[in-house]
Amino acid sequence: MVTQLLQQLPHLRKELATGAKRTPTANETCINVTIPHLQIGFAMDCTGSTEEYLAALKTSIYKLAVDFKDSVNRLEMAVLCFRDEGDVNPPRYEWAVHPGSESRWFSDPTLLQSTIAPFHSSGGGNLPEDNAGAMGQMLHEQPWAPSAMKIVVVISKDKDSKREPFDTDASQCQLMQDFRASNINLVLGHLDTNPTESMLYDSTNKATSPWRGCYADPSDPHQLKELQFMDLTAEEFASLLIEEICDTIGEPAATPTPSPTAQVSVTGDPHVTNVDGERFNIIRAGVHELLRLPRRAQSGSGDSNDKPLLDVMASVEWENEDCNDPYVKEVGLKGRWLRSAGSLLL
Repeated sequence: MVTQLLQQLPHLRKELATGAKRTPTANETCINVTIPHLQIGFAMDCTGSTEEYLAALKTSIYKLAVDFKDSVNRLEMAVLCFRDEGDVNPPRYEWAVHPGSESRWFSDPTLLQSTIAPFHSSGGGNLPEDNAGAMGQMLHEQPWAPSAMKIVVVISKDKDSKREPFDTDASQCQLMQDFRASNINLVLGHLDTNPTESMLYDSTNKATSPWRGCYADPSDPHQLKELQFMDLTAEEFASLLIEEICDTIGEPAATPTPSPTAQVSVTGDPHVTNVDGERFNIIRAGVHELLRLPRRAQSGSGDSNDKPLLDVMASVEWENEDCNDPYVKEVGLKGRWLRSAGSLLL
């Protein structure tokens, strides 16, 4: 383990020095390949207190189209505001429908923006929201082009309420399998600050929840992941949403290969993927603990046998006063596994 870690140090040092990923400017794009046809469906929780995030989504749609204009030959987007069973005005499912036709796909971002301008957050407040129902709507209620790259982004403040027709584990498992069979990349986003309310919390902590296991086999590198928007401002939410779509587009083709370990990473400014597959950004400066093995070990003073085998800390700072995003500036490694090397600073 120590040998493998030391072999990675030059690479990590180079990443810290040169690899801070930044948001593209107005004249750049986050996509480094040409995509003939891209379809993105946004399913947004429009209940209760999600209004500022809904407003940010409306802005993100146009910005995304600008960012992708030189890399995507044909970009189509669809928007669905969803609420819960019993919500009538506005309805449980509120689609953006193309004026003058029944199409829900928009190639003109300005027209899409004007169509969803009246959408607002209302309803809910009783039980978790109908996330699976919104996914089913996205999957089955509009045509998807067979040759297009397809993404569905589901953003919610709460876990799923298990409403008909996806009110059982079996029906939800089938829904996840249908997404994979249709070659649609599913991206989840959690808005609330309470992690127990996230859509994948039960899949991580309860054996009965089918979302993770039914979406992908454990050997598949394309595991179902949830982006954590916890406590972000509307502007930060919009930026992270676009970056996640860029990351999804940039992932390799979904060819199942053995992958016995979780793909944990910290990159850029800084984007984090933890051992549960959850993605989030570190947005506060300071020293953050990235890894402690074993988790319950004491990192402070005391018996050396109680100290961690490995402790990884990251110093997150702003580059300068004009920089809007923090970056990982240093990574420190210490622990009993590094006794011969001592503490290491990258």
